[in-house]
Parts: sequence; structure tokens; C-alpha cells
Amino acid sequence: MAKIIGIANKVLAAYELLQRCTVGGIIGSGVHRFEGVCLTRDMAYETAPLLHEIGEHVRVREYLEKLNEARVNQPLTPAYISLAPVPTNDDWHSPYMHWNDVEICYLLLMYRYVEATGDRSLLKKYRFNVDSAWDRVNARGQLSNGEGLFCGVDWRRMMAESLKNHTPTLTNNALLLECYRLRKDQGRFAALQRGISRELTRSDLGYKDTDDYDANPLGDALLTLLGEGHTRPDLFVSLMAEVDSAHGVKVQRSNRFSPMMNENPLEVEAMRRLEGFAVCPFVISNVIRAALTIGARELAYEQFKKLHELHGFQEWYDPTTGHGYGCEHYLMSAASYLRAFHAMQRANAL
Repeated sequence: MAKIIGIANKVLAAYELLQRCTVGGIIGSGVHRFEGVCLTRDMAYETAPLLHEIGEHVRVREYLEKLNEARVNQPLTPAYISLAPVPTNDDWHSPYMHWNDVEICYLLLMYRYVEATGDRSLLKKYRFNVDSAWDRVNARGQLSNGEGLFCGVDWRRMMAESLKNHTPTLTNNALLLECYRLRKDQGRFAALQRGISRELTRSDLGYKDTDDYDANPLGDALLTLLGEGHTRPDLFVSLMAEVDSAHGVKVQRSNRFSPMMNENPLEVEAMRRLEGFAVCPFVISNVIRAALTIGARELAYEQFKKLHELHGFQEWYDPTTGHGYGCEHYLMSAASYLRAFHAMQRANAL
């Protein structure tokens, strides 16, 4: 495999962005669009796992203290915490807006902290918050035609009109499976694992208005199902080929347009032209890590090369041109790059 040039420089730039996004003790989700705003989902998906990887457990604990304090006397885990009020619109009317996956993200954050540190004091201190999150998660698991799968929109909240509240997605269910593993809840883990394995390649677990498989939940589900006889490396590689592009695996992230996009008419035009399909760095990172885990090193290398060649750390990229859009300096994209780089290093795949 040809050597990839410029990795050290991009790694340095990613770490510099992590520092730039830390403002007033809050690790913001980005510069420009999310400055001083820390999205719970972003922390759960990539930023907190990166901080654990590099030994910054104290920073994760400090964040979890803030998140839990914001949860006190509130019915829901906040979708974000911020230094200042966030301009309100239909998508951002309150930190306690009902994004279906936030409680799963909260539980992931809490239990991954325990796994990384062995420190259970936060689980004890905020037991009410944890129990409340579990109650909400388990209640939503009763809505899926008797399968026990968690229902509702995942990180693609702008797909909510397609999903409604009765549709399960692989992303949410794979992450919930990880929560059960971390909690050591073998009964629920086994039941959900059976449900996921039965549905793993069925398109009706994705979005019903597209036949494309979703690279991100397949990556997540593959990782959480490893060792249980449910993985199909050949299937995974072939499915990734179906959703690949010149700039990395793509996913339909939206079928409507956020008010934030009004800031950039070119972004609106691109989303309409692409029908919501985009290259998202954290999706590529998930695929890279899953590919390495199952031994698909060529796929991992190809996707890492494409991830590396994306300019900067933008929120999403045009799969046809590679042009970046969304938050110009997006921390989750930088964290995704670093996590993929660390995984490639550990596997001696560079």
C-alpha cells in the first residue's frame, strides 16, 4: 500500500482544534457554528471516547458533572449544554427538546466512563438521572412490534418525518446494545442482540425512502456483535462498496433542511442536489474501526486514505466533489480522524 503523506500535520491540526473548542470549561462541538455549545450526541459518539483513548478521563468527568447538573429537576437529559443561550428555532427550541437518542447517548457516556476508569462514583451520585434515562429507554423499546427494538430517529434528526416514532434504526439499537454490555445486563443484551442479528441486513431498519444501506449503523452493529457468530466480513465489505464514493462511504443524513443552513445558500443547494446524501467523517471512522476489527485491512486503508484527504474537519462533505459544508471546524470530525488514526496505528495498518 502506498504511503499516505501528511498524516502528522493533520493529527496535529486535529489536536489543535480540540484545544480551540475548549471554552470556559466546556468542550464545544465546533468553531463557528457550535462554539461554546456541547452536543451530548457528539460527546457520546466520538469526543469522549477520544478523550478516554488519550487518557483525559478528568475532562470527561468534568463534562459529565456539568451534564448531570443540567439534568437535575428536568424530565429529559439535555441535548446540549452551552455557555450562553442558543438562538432558538424549530430545531433548537430548548436544550431539553425531544431527540430520541439523547438518553442512550447519556447512558453510553456514563458507563463508558466507568469502563475507562473503574470509577463508579458518578453512577452513585446521579443514580436518579441514570434510572430515569433507563426508564425512558426501556419504555421506547416496547413500541417495535414485539421485537423489543428501540424506536425513533437517531443522529439524523432531520429524517424524523420518514421515521416517525415507531421505526427502529440500527444506529440507536447498536448503541443501546453497547449500553447493555457495559451495564452487564446479559438478559437484555442477548434479547436485543437477537433482534439486531435478525434485522441486520433488512432495509426496513433503515430509512424507508432509500434502498441504500447505512454505513454507520452497520459499522456500529458489527462492532457490538463481534464474537457472537453474527459477523459477515464478506457482507460488510460488499455493503460498504455499495455506499462508497470517491471521498468515502456516504449516508443519507437529511431529507429536509435545518434553519442553520440558511446561513449558507451553497449548503442548501448542495443538500438538495445530493438528496441529503453526504460523506460524514465520523461515519467513515466507524467503518474503518469495524473493518480493522474483522480483518478487512484493505477496506480500512482505502477509507482512511479518503478520510485523510478530506480538506480540514468540516461537518460533512459532498460525495461527488469532496467540498466541505456545515460547521467549518467541527470537533467530532477531528475526533473521528484521530480515533481512526489511532486504530490504524494499533493495527499496524499504515
